[in-house]
Amino acid sequence: MKIPEFQVTASKTPCTGFNLPLFPNGLSWDEINAILTAHDFQYTYIIERDENKKYIKDYRVGSLKEGSTPKEMFDELRGAVSKGWTIKAENVEFWNRDLLLRALDLHPRYKPTLHLYVGQEGGTSFGMHTDPDPVVVTCVQGEKTFNLEGYDPIVLTPSRWLYIPPNHPHEAISNTISAIVSIGFHKWTDETPSYYLPNLSK
Repeated sequence: MKIPEFQVTASKTPCTGFNLPLFPNGLSWDEINAILTAHDFQYTYIIERDENKKYIKDYRVGSLKEGSTPKEMFDELRGAVSKGWTIKAENVEFWNRDLLLRALDLHPRYKPTLHLYVGQEGGTSFGMHTDPDPVVVTCVQGEKTFNLEGYDPIVLTPSRWLYIPPNHPHEAISNTISAIVSIGFHKWTDETPSYYLPNLSK
């Protein structure tokens, strides 16, 4: 399966892949938890919201208390989950080879950056916003609704995916506790760091 040049198709929704599973088996919660807690939480962020579930800020786990222990950081994550906030693991492509290989297969002329979002029921990550690059989001657990400007709401369940064009306003709301993988695509250049392809020859 390829997305030719990331052009939007003339369809009711922007290039949804409801019949083309991107990650057919999704990810188990054990795999998701392993990603969230990898590398001593180095890449894991909390997206904080107010009582009306509006975005306030996002910050790296452990950054609010310098010298936090892994247990303190884990408790910080657990506390965020109990408040219904969203957890985000950035740069998953650096240390999850399977997800990286699947993302690379989407389009060989782009380098992917992968983020994993885990949201609680009724929670949002960010408000309506845009991304400068093409993005493919795929649901790996639960159910999430995406609102894209100019389109009816689009519900993603495991293995279903959605293409979001560059600079297209969108937001997402978790209908249940959910996990999605967001894949941003950037053009390959001579300056692209080699660490975007870790251990691919092994």
